[in-house]
Amino acid sequence: MADYQNLEERLNSFLRLQTYPVGVKLVKSEREFPERVRRPKAMNMRLATCQGISLARRNGWIVGFTADDIACLPSSILYGFLKVNRVEDLVEAMEAMGYRESREGYVEMASTLKTLTPGEYKGVYFAPLRRMDKDPDVVLIYCNPAQVTRLIQAANYKSGIVKSELLGLAESCRAVVESLRRQEPWLSIPGAGDRVFSMAGENEVLFAIPYGMLGDVLDGLEKAGAKVRMRYPIPYIPTQPVPPPAWPILEERVSKP
Repeated sequence: MADYQNLEERLNSFLRLQTYPVGVKLVKSEREFPERVRRPKAMNMRLATCQGISLARRNGWIVGFTADDIACLPSSILYGFLKVNRVEDLVEAMEAMGYRESREGYVEMASTLKTLTPGEYKGVYFAPLRRMDKDPDVVLIYCNPAQVTRLIQAANYKSGIVKSELLGLAESCRAVVESLRRQEPWLSIPGAGDRVFSMAGENEVLFAIPYGMLGDVLDGLEKAGAKVRMRYPIPYIPTQPVPPPAWPILEERVSKP
């Protein structure tokens, strides 16, 4: 088993993250949840999975979900815990939200919401990377735009181009699903649920990394742009300011004491 605490500390040495990077693990049975997992239903509530991510990255909790714990139906569908029998039913539900002008737009949205294979997994848990008990499937990093610039550069260091398809909805769920399905890093801007329910900051973006690529990304954080001393915080290169018209006038009227 990897030294997850060391991996988290390396990420922080390069990025100085404000919240914990989060490991995401899909399970085939709730018996696979870690011993110290917290379940929403044990707290007599249901939560959105993005709230579970927030509890992991801000509070340091391990939070587990099955369909019985989830308040957000789109989450259960995207993770494959529930199945939509007809695409028309999903389109009709999305129409009630009023985010698109036409029915064709909602059909396009529905086709973009790729799910994991229904029934393949029965649950998911989120934990700070340092608290993982086994290799996560995906690592989620909430960060600012400058930090994500470095992550993109790092992910591109060996091969490939980071991809993104933004809907503004279900983005944290889609980040997990798309990164896992494609086995590629995935850039996302937190969506409605993250903003309304889960305390995602206005300056935060989300970067998902398949766990198998984390080593390459860490290597890229060290090496990408090293020849020009690129790092985070982004280096400041001073340049001489262009003087406004008042400065030359004043220059003629001053002297060294």
